[in-house]
Amino acid sequence: MIEITEVIRRSDQGVTRPFVCRSTDGRQLWVKGPAWASKELAAEWICARLAQFWGLPLSDCSLVSVPDDLIRLSAVKEIASLGSGFGFGSFHAEGAAELDYADIQKVDAELRAEILLFDYWVHNGDRILGEAGGNPNLLWQAHRNQLVIIDHNSAFSAVFSAQEFFRQHIFHESLAQWDAAFREKHHKKLLEFLGQLPDIWSSIPEKWFADDDLTGFSAELTRMKKILSRIETNAEEFWGVCL
Repeated sequence: MIEITEVIRRSDQGVTRPFVCRSTDGRQLWVKGPAWASKELAAEWICARLAQFWGLPLSDCSLVSVPDDLIRLSAVKEIASLGSGFGFGSFHAEGAAELDYADIQKVDAELRAEILLFDYWVHNGDRILGEAGGNPNLLWQAHRNQLVIIDHNSAFSAVFSAQEFFRQHIFHESLAQWDAAFREKHHKKLLEFLGQLPDIWSSIPEKWFADDDLTGFSAELTRMKKILSRIETNAEEFWGVCL
């Protein structure tokens, strides 16, 4: 858990407009606080942990603590939209800018196929970019020739459509790379990740769901787990999109 010592401003970028903050070690990070929807914070944290286990290029992130006094005494505009308590923070990726459509081919082909699979697995349809524009929720660090994935608050969508997903995703063409060897390798990997779920679940701050009763809290987590577990409970349907 990282403590926030300064709220600098609210971002003008992105749909969710997180707050630019500073941690005790002086690092700058983007924070979505307790005022965000609890299920969005949970989605961010669960996806972050899974992406870390996977080894995907996720920006450093952590659960954060926003002190009451920091909110009460702050003169930052819209500070009430941050809230005090536990939130989710993603550290600033130095020199990164939103990935341009023209730069898609700079991203390693295997990584594109894996990000497409990751988003399909967690029901994250919020990574869209085409010639006409979009919101890829991907950053590109030109000085490192490195991709950075961000923003998973829309994961675990209850209205997820596989057809729309594979039509709109920035890396939709990478579906062609999901051959038999790819499927076998990643099927085993996803099953291994399922074994991490108890630890991830236990790390979720229950205060995020303080306004829900215990039944509501349990039901939301059960729904998320069911989405992730379909690789085990219905593998044929999961991989059927390749056929």
